[in-house]
Amino acid sequence: MKNHYPPVLVYCLLLLAISGDMAAAVKTVSPGDNLQAVVDSLVAGDTLLFGEGVYTRTTALYFDSLQGTEDKPIVVGVASGEHAVLQLDSTYTIFVLADWDHNVIHLRNCSYLEISGLEITAGRTGIETEFTNSHCTFRALEIHHVGNVGIRIANGNNSYMKCIDNHIHHTYQHGEGFYIGDNDGSSDINNCLFEGNYVHHTSLLQNQGDGIELKKGCWSNIIRYNVFHDTHYPGIIAWGTGKKDPQYNNRIHSNLVFLNSSGEHGIQVASECDVYNNIIFDGGNRKMYSALFSSENLSSGTPMNNVRIFNNTFFATQRGVLLQDWQGKEGMVFANNAIFCLNSNDIAFSTNASDLSGVVIENNYYYGSVVLGDGINSLPVGSLVESQPASTIFQTPENDIATINLYPLANSHLLDAASGSWVAEYDFNGTVRGEGIPADVGAYEFVTETNPGWKLAAEAMQYPGKPGLPSGTQAGCDYNGDGSTDLNDVIGIIIDGRNNPEDPKVDYNGDGIFTIADALELMLDIAHGKCQ
Repeated sequence: MKNHYPPVLVYCLLLLAISGDMAAAVKTVSPGDNLQAVVDSLVAGDTLLFGEGVYTRTTALYFDSLQGTEDKPIVVGVASGEHAVLQLDSTYTIFVLADWDHNVIHLRNCSYLEISGLEITAGRTGIETEFTNSHCTFRALEIHHVGNVGIRIANGNNSYMKCIDNHIHHTYQHGEGFYIGDNDGSSDINNCLFEGNYVHHTSLLQNQGDGIELKKGCWSNIIRYNVFHDTHYPGIIAWGTGKKDPQYNNRIHSNLVFLNSSGEHGIQVASECDVYNNIIFDGGNRKMYSALFSSENLSSGTPMNNVRIFNNTFFATQRGVLLQDWQGKEGMVFANNAIFCLNSNDIAFSTNASDLSGVVIENNYYYGSVVLGDGINSLPVGSLVESQPASTIFQTPENDIATINLYPLANSHLLDAASGSWVAEYDFNGTVRGEGIPADVGAYEFVTETNPGWKLAAEAMQYPGKPGLPSGTQAGCDYNGDGSTDLNDVIGIIIDGRNNPEDPKVDYNGDGIFTIADALELMLDIAHGKCQ
């Protein structure tokens, strides 16, 4: 993976100089240097840049107790125009699952640390965390052909971690793209962000291989603007927060999931989760019992409640939606979704529940058949609205990523058809919904005759950034308003932030406070082409 950064070294020196902290160091490494010693020397405000080449190690590269701060993060990246590969020695093949020493990168007790731009391969797991970590970011990494998981955030308490714009593919063994939390729920993983990642061809040995798995005990995490395809298990699976209060729900929105290679569910959730604005289709590769979307009780240790599913688009060849075990559960919502099958005899909606009283099922448009549990003869009027074939609803409803376009036609039944309180504020493209009229059913809000946003594709999503803006843009990139996005915008936000840190305009990353992290994120958004 060749990165396309601007002159990172110049930017880092600029950030340090304007922030008044010239005591912080910019360090560079080349293959053959004592990489572990350099990493161990990093302190708040330091920057480490990898030069061109392959960095081969016999043990993990440990980031141990590196403590940056909000205004002095520790930044690890790749020098401008260079390509750096970090890997384990070939003696430790991708099938070695022995211990943490065989991870490529291992974090312990770190905070305000960013690692970006590297290609990571071989070894046990690409990146794994241990003990207590917070405010660490893994950005624009390519992780592939590792023996197990791409990125594992677990083995302790982790908060405010970010995984942004990473490309994870061709993993082995269990091989999840992201494995978040622990099987027994012992880790507290909260307020983390998984955004803009591209994950595909996981678990080449076909043992498991979810795109991302949130284990029980993970709460207030966000999974958005990601693309998952050809994962051996579900593209996204979430177990439950363990907190009955829905304010702690995990949020899964605006993701594309398709062509699940094992025929398993596309997205599967058990409890305490908001799922909206997602697009899922299957390419005709689905097991008889699985569905594009499934909500079911995954284990006795994860009681079901507060699953809210709204404004999604499901396009299926066999089974669209499966709601299992919903009877008698609190806070369950299924509303304003579009569920369309290619054929009228395929199953659009099914449930095994014998009693759905107290469950909100309203205003879902479908084409296909409906299967209800024993004891339920029918659902209330308006719960499921039978529609027309997909060819009259969507632009190009084909189960082929090269041609599919599930943006609605101008005369689609979905337009202005949403009702009730379960309507997402923005759509898949980041477009504001409603605008004074009823919003649309499904993941898209119709605004023009052709899709104004990103074309669905087997690649990293050109996601809208902050909602309400055209696809591919990020709010505030042109900070100084001169019509271009460049180094002058980075300089401007730093100067204004130091002079008036309370000005909301300088809070670029939206965390409520101005720090150098705002300038760094603006710089990286410009570098990664999110500001067209």
